[in-house]
Amino acid sequence: MSTPVLYSVDPSTNPATWPSPGQASGFIDVSKVDVIFVNINGASDFCMLRTGTNEHIHHALLQVTNHVARGLYRIISLNISEYSCVVVMSTEKQRSELLWKYGFPWDTESVGMRLIASALGQTRTSA
Repeated sequence: MSTPVLYSVDPSTNPATWPSPGQASGFIDVSKVDVIFVNINGASDFCMLRTGTNEHIHHALLQVTNHVARGLYRIISLNISEYSCVVVMSTEKQRSELLWKYGFPWDTESVGMRLIASALGQTRTSA
């Protein structure tokens, strides 16, 4: 079970600097662990992705090892702390080839099961 992330606003700061509800221009997600992927390969249109998880940092590291095992990218540099994971990587794969395929950036149960079946040499046939 994940631990909720708690944060607060300091009322002693200048309220004029606080964003008003009307100023929000998109979805803001505050995660327990910040995960950043940076691609240094110029042959790809995928440059950077910032994501996160409320799971433990081990979950993020496991995802990175799964990506490398699947051949999605090569790690150039990996920096991990309790609340941050920065992956500097190299891949020629395009953004459309990476995002939400082969468990990137996060595995879903269906992707994980499909990859396990593929690794075992099993294929599912439709009736």
